[in-house]
Amino acid sequence: MSSASATPDAGWRVAGLIDTRSSPQARHAYIPTRAVRLEPGYWRSYMDLNHATILPSLLQKLADAGRIDNFRIAAGQLDGEMRGRDARDSDVHKWLEGACHVLQTHPDSPLATSVQEIADLIAAAQDADGYVNTAFVGDRKALRHTNLRHGHELYVAGHFFMAAVAHHRATGSTQLLDVAARQADYLCKTFRPKGVNSTSGHPGVEMALVELYRATGNARYLDLVRFLIDRRGSAFPEADLRQRQSLVDAQPLREMKELTGTHAVRSLYLLSGATDLYLENGDESLRRAVETLWADTVATKLYVTGGLGARYEHESFGEAYELPNLRAYAETCAAIAHVFWNQRLFAMDPRSRYMDGLEWSLYNGAMPGVSLDGMTYFYSNPLEVHEHGAEELPSRSGVDREPFFQTTCCPTNMVRLLASLPGYCYGYDAQGIYVHLYAAGALDWHLPDGAPVTLVQRTDYPWSGKVEIEVRLEQPARFSLFLRIPSWSRSPRVSVGGESLAQVQSGAYYAVTREWQAGDVLSLDLDVAPRFLEADPRLRENAGCYALVSGPLVYCLEGVDNPGASNLDVQWDANSAAALRLEREDGLLNGVNVVRGPGLIAASRREPGPLYAPAGAGWSTPLQQTTLTAIPYYARANRGRTWMKVWTPHARG
Repeated sequence: MSSASATPDAGWRVAGLIDTRSSPQARHAYIPTRAVRLEPGYWRSYMDLNHATILPSLLQKLADAGRIDNFRIAAGQLDGEMRGRDARDSDVHKWLEGACHVLQTHPDSPLATSVQEIADLIAAAQDADGYVNTAFVGDRKALRHTNLRHGHELYVAGHFFMAAVAHHRATGSTQLLDVAARQADYLCKTFRPKGVNSTSGHPGVEMALVELYRATGNARYLDLVRFLIDRRGSAFPEADLRQRQSLVDAQPLREMKELTGTHAVRSLYLLSGATDLYLENGDESLRRAVETLWADTVATKLYVTGGLGARYEHESFGEAYELPNLRAYAETCAAIAHVFWNQRLFAMDPRSRYMDGLEWSLYNGAMPGVSLDGMTYFYSNPLEVHEHGAEELPSRSGVDREPFFQTTCCPTNMVRLLASLPGYCYGYDAQGIYVHLYAAGALDWHLPDGAPVTLVQRTDYPWSGKVEIEVRLEQPARFSLFLRIPSWSRSPRVSVGGESLAQVQSGAYYAVTREWQAGDVLSLDLDVAPRFLEADPRLRENAGCYALVSGPLVYCLEGVDNPGASNLDVQWDANSAAALRLEREDGLLNGVNVVRGPGLIAASRREPGPLYAPAGAGWSTPLQQTTLTAIPYYARANRGRTWMKVWTPHARG
């Protein structure tokens, strides 16, 4: 009997995206995707797009690239040559996970047929010893675990484990959970001090193994996670220092104080897994490490967009305050990984700062990764683009969206993120229900004593900061509703039944504890008026510049909205910051709020040269007043190639 069948999870229907209900160190649990019904609004539009367009089109692209046939070949159902790089199976697994999340909210979805076909193929492709990976079968079977630096075997296994858990929680079936348990059992036998005494060059399996443990109860999977984390710092001694930094192997995880030089996605996946492991085993050295690295990262290495990873080279973090705009890498996957990490950190320590970080990276770091029509993608996300693009960059994926990538990790990461969005909205503990993300819809849940409760949320967030939550109960009940008051909100207000409540503090959860009656309405008012941000003076690239934000959204200027201006000469008029106007444009970019305000542009193009002049000579260029129009950063690059910038100089006109 497989590990999964031996300990079936009777609570699969109420397990959240990460199931911390029984985690000894967890102080918070998440409400499952199926309990949340989103109504028309920002997030519902993306979920519908994902269901109707992105998932089906991406599946076809994966099939055209041979990703599905690879499993048929491995299962002996088809003759032919395998196609794709060693990590290719992870694309299918992430697509499958996303489709399974859809099945929680749309159990009758046409995607169910494809889900079952792929599940059957993966099961058929499993080797007798439990191994599943089409890149290392047949003539390449002898190469298993011989190139852990670049082979991505454990990374691929991790994505399969997450897909298998999602399949179980969507359908109740243990078909893929059994397959995953057999592969995990194989890994437990293989990776050990007297076996393969190493770890993966690309983390990801760690958080997946913890989630597989939560679904099966097999504690050996936690032992394997601890082994893999403990090997960090000595797994790849043959590599040079720069390579070991990229592999997150330059020093033991528990000794790391910063992420300089480390591959952004690898680092954040590893830290998510380390946080998960702490939630289960209480290793305080892991807790100290993840808290230290989170604090340093958000203080010195996080883009204003919630993006992470400053360098194209090795897709890595830079030094403190090394955050270039034009050459920002800010991989879509890194922003998604930041969402994962903050989700786990909040379960460990339910503080608003983690959910604030999750929301900010979600809206501004991850969402730029897919076009508004759902057909093209960004891999990297720079904060500035020149007028004629950036042909000289090592990758142009941040300038022009692409329909597919040979390494298509970002598109497949997007589909699983979008499909799982309802699972981030709410959580709970013994005191009551937490509202993490604001979106129109309804939550159907229960109180600690089992009594049913429905929360109906009415809002146009993020375009408006006004939120109403109606409480529906069969009988009056006393419990707490915890509202996240974002740190960006100035003068937030909360009321119940029209009666204002006192001491509402930004950057914290506000607990409304009372005897709730059926029909009670709680109102939240957050200020989304546009405002400017400045960077720490040590971030020299943005000295004398403003970034524009409204609510949880970062804004940018694009050439198409500002004719006659150039990204090299456009400026905000700092004298007129109070004149910024938030205006609704329903016919623009699927409906957005734009920000218009006074700005300055060069009255004429300045001729080149001299490039340098004596100090004090002055570089005055005649400026003229204009009105600048800014759009949400996530919506950029949807109207053809044009210049773009987030950080814009400000001048006194």
